[in-house]
Amino acid sequence: MMSQYMEIKSDYSEALLFYRMGDFYELFFEDAKVAASALDIALTKRGKHSGEDIPMCGVPHHSAENYIYTLINKGFRVAICEQMESPEEAKKRGYKAVVKREVVRLVTPGTLTEDNLLDAKKSNYLASYSLVHKEASVSWIDISTGSFYISSITPEKLGSELTRLSPSEILLSENLAQAHRDLAEEFGISVTELGNSAFDSSSARERLKKIFNVETVDGLGTFNRAELSSMGAIIEYLQITQKGKLPMLSRPRRELNSSFMTIDTATRKNLELTKGLSSGEATFTNMENAFNPLVKAITQSNKPVITAINGIAAGGGVGLALCGDIVIASTSAKFKLVFGPNLGIISDVGASWFVPNLIGRARANGMGLLGDDLSAELAKEWGLIWDCVPDDELMGKAIKIAERIADGPIEGLKAIVKAHDKALSGTLSEQLDYEKETQRVRTDSKEFKEGVSAFVEKRKPNFRGLDQ
Repeated sequence: MMSQYMEIKSDYSEALLFYRMGDFYELFFEDAKVAASALDIALTKRGKHSGEDIPMCGVPHHSAENYIYTLINKGFRVAICEQMESPEEAKKRGYKAVVKREVVRLVTPGTLTEDNLLDAKKSNYLASYSLVHKEASVSWIDISTGSFYISSITPEKLGSELTRLSPSEILLSENLAQAHRDLAEEFGISVTELGNSAFDSSSARERLKKIFNVETVDGLGTFNRAELSSMGAIIEYLQITQKGKLPMLSRPRRELNSSFMTIDTATRKNLELTKGLSSGEATFTNMENAFNPLVKAITQSNKPVITAINGIAAGGGVGLALCGDIVIASTSAKFKLVFGPNLGIISDVGASWFVPNLIGRARANGMGLLGDDLSAELAKEWGLIWDCVPDDELMGKAIKIAERIADGPIEGLKAIVKAHDKALSGTLSEQLDYEKETQRVRTDSKEFKEGVSAFVEKRKPNFRGLDQ
C-alpha cells in the first residue's frame, strides 16, 4: 500500500495527497505533519518506512470538504485520491492485491466548486495572463457557473485588471512568473506557474475547438494570439485539475477593458481599500460585489427572464429593469436617468449599455443629460420595452408570457436572445459564423427533434420534461 501511495504522491509533489482509506482520507510523511499543524488535528503514526515511523493523520470522508477548504485558504493545494474499486474486488486479483486508487481531482483556490464553500456574493475566478510580443490578455472563468471571459489589456494595466477581477488564482507561464509573481501576491492571489507550452496559441486553438465542438475558432469570435494563449492555458489547467472531466463552460465572452474603472498601483495603495472607504471607493466596491454580478447573473441565465415594471425606475433601476429578455411595464411606470443632471455621474447597473443599444445614442443622451421622465407608453414606442399594459393587468400579462415561454423550447429561446446580444457587438460576417455554429448545435438538440416530430405528426410540441 505504501508503495502505491508514494508512486501517486510523486506525481503530485506540490499538493497534499488525500489518500482514501475506507471512510477516511489519510495523509502520510511530510504531508501528514503539514496538514496536522494546519488543521490542528492529531498527528499519529502508521507502520514504518526505512526503519522509521511513518507520520500519519486523517480526516473523515463525510466532512472532508471543510478541511479541504481550510487548507486551500491557508495556501495549500489538495489532490483527492479515491478508491476505484472495493477491497472485495481487489482480492479477486489476488490475496495481497492493493485496492486501485487514482487522483480524481486537484483542488486549488481557483477550482473550488462546492456551493457551501464559496461566497454566494462573490465570483471565484481562475484567471490567466498572457503576453505575446506586445499584446497582452487576461482570461478568467468561474468554474462553479461556467462563466468564461476574455479581455485585451496593455501590460501596464495588469495591476488594475487584478484589482477589478480579484481572482483567487492566476496562471502564469514560466517566462512571466518571476516578473509578475510579486504583483499577484500583493493582491493575495495564488500563483500557479505552467510550462510555456500551456500558453501556446496554436495548441490553444485545438483545445478551444474540441471543448466547444466547433470546426474553427472563428466560430467563437475573433481572437489575437495573446487572447488565444490565455484562454488555452485555462483549458489546459482545467484538464489537469479536473482529470479530464471538464465543467460545462459558456463560450468565451469578450469584455472591453475601457468599460471599467481602472486603478493603478500607486492609487491603489493610497486608497487603502480595506478601510476608510470614500464614497467613490464604496460605490466601486458595491458595483463590483453586488450590482454587476446581479446584472451578469440575470443576463447570463440559461432561461429567458421576464421583467415587469410597476412604478418609477430611476438611475441604476433602469439598468436592472432592462436586464430582462422581455420587459413590460404598467401605464403608470416611468423611466428616468437622474444621475447626470442631479449628481454629475453616469448611469450604472448596465443602464449606460442597455439604453443606447435599445433606443439609440440621440435619445439616450436626451434621457441622460436632461433627466426627464420617460413614460411607459413612449418607452414602448421608442423600443425601450416590449409592451405597456394597464396597471391592473401587468402581473397577469407577465405571468401569461412566462407560462408561454415555459411551454416552449427554453434552450432554443435563450439562444435567440444570445444571438441578438452578440449582434450588438459584432459584424455581419461574425454573426453569420455565429449563426452557422449555433444552428449546428440547435438542430442536433432534443428540442429541435421534438419540434420536427410534432410538425410531422400534426400535434403541439411537448418541450417540457425533455432531458436536455
